[in-house]
Amino acid sequence: MLSLNCFAQYYEWGLPGSKSEVASLIESNGNKIDKNRPYAELWMGSHPNCPSKAKLSGVNLQDVLEAHPELLGPYVKSRWGNQLPFLFKVLSVNKALSIQSHPDKALAEKLHSLYPQWYPDENHKPEMALALGPEPFEALCGFLPLPQLQEHLRSVPELIDCVGLEVAARLLACDPESDCRSALREGFTALMTSPPDRVASSVSRLVSRLSSRLASSSSSSSSSSSSSPPLTPHEQWILTLSQQYPNDVGILASLFLNILSLQAGEAVALSANEPHAYLRGECIECMASSDNVIRAGLTPKFRHTDALCENLTYRIGVPEILRGERLVEKEGGEEGGEEGREEGEEGEE
Repeated sequence: MLSLNCFAQYYEWGLPGSKSEVASLIESNGNKIDKNRPYAELWMGSHPNCPSKAKLSGVNLQDVLEAHPELLGPYVKSRWGNQLPFLFKVLSVNKALSIQSHPDKALAEKLHSLYPQWYPDENHKPEMALALGPEPFEALCGFLPLPQLQEHLRSVPELIDCVGLEVAARLLACDPESDCRSALREGFTALMTSPPDRVASSVSRLVSRLSSRLASSSSSSSSSSSSSPPLTPHEQWILTLSQQYPNDVGILASLFLNILSLQAGEAVALSANEPHAYLRGECIECMASSDNVIRAGLTPKFRHTDALCENLTYRIGVPEILRGERLVEKEGGEEGGEEGREEGEEGEE
C-alpha cells in the first residue's frame, strides 16, 4: 500500500477547522490545523491543482505513477495510460457553492482550448456525491418537475419580472406530458441573463416580502392567532442565500431547481451539463480527474453564463437518490464491524 499525504483547499465557503471533517482528516494525518480557517475540500488524486504526494518520499503521485505504472493495473493503463482517471474529495460546506455545471468531454476540450485560464484541463467531470452526516447534505440539483416550476412562476411575481411575461407564458402553457425543454431553455436563459439592476430589484422585493411573512408567522404563532403559511424549503433558502450572496441571480435560479436533502450514506450522481449547487453539509465526492466548472451564479468567481445556458441538457425531474446496500456482513457480526471502524480511524488517507 502506498500511503499518501493529501492536501486541503481553503475556499471561503468551507467550514471552520473546529467543525470541518476536512480539517479533522488533515489533523489525523499529523498536520496542525487552524480552527478558525475555512477548510473546504480535501483532494486525493494526481490532479495538478492539488496533487497528493507519497508520504515517505514527498514525490507527487503523478510522478510516482509515471515511474511505476504497474500500480494502476493493466486495465487502467490500457485505457488511460499513466493517468489516474478519477479524483476523490471530501467537502465541508458552510456556504452555498456556485450555480454550476460540468462539461462533457467534447465541451471540456473546446473550453480548455479557448479559455485555459478558466478551464485548466481537457477532461469531463461527471461526479457522485455521498453524504457523510450526521447533518443532512443539502443541494440544488436538476430542474424541477414542470408542475412545481409552473407553480413558482404563478406565485412569485418577482421571478416573472426577470423571466419576462411572454417567455413565462410559454413555460406556463407547456403540458407536463410533452417535451418542454425548448421553453425551459428559453426561460432559464432569460432569467440568468436578466439585467443586474432588474435582478437586484426583484430579489430585494422578494426577500422583503418573505421576511415580512416570516415575521408575521412568528408573531402569530407566539400569540396563538391565525398565522401565515410557513415558508417552503425554497423560500427558506431564498432568505439564506440572500444573506450569503445579496441580490444575486442565483437566488432566483434556485426556484427552477430541485432541493435535495441527503442523509448519511445517501448519494446523488451528477452527469455532465446538469445544473447544481451544493448548499450545506459534508460529503465525499468521486469524479473524473478534472477541475472544470462552468459557473453562472452565487459566486464571486468568473461567470460563464452563456456557456452554461447553451450546454445544459434541460432534463426535468427529481434526480434519483442512491442508497447503498449491504452485500456481505462483516465476519464476526457487530463486534467485527466495530473493530473495523476503530482500525479505520487510526489509518491514513
